Amino acid sequence: MSHDLTPYLRTVALDGTLCALGHLGPVTVEAMDLLVGRRSLAPAGSAGSPGTQRVLDSCGRHGIVADVEVLP
Repeated sequence: MSHDLTPYLRTVALDGTLCALGHLGPVTVEAMDLLVGRRSLAPAGSAGSPGTQRVLDSCGRHGIVADVEVLP
């Protein structure tokens, strides 16, 4: 299943970077969304279990939650 990052890139500020944390599998990106907004897309890796736990702890402290859609 391919992930379309276009809607997310369109929310990134001029000269901004969208960082993808972890493995997304195949992705689709509209080149014009990168060019027009001078945006970039960068992988961040997962930093292993300790790094992932620090991110989750920070999200918990700041009330950042995931939007999850479960499909059959």
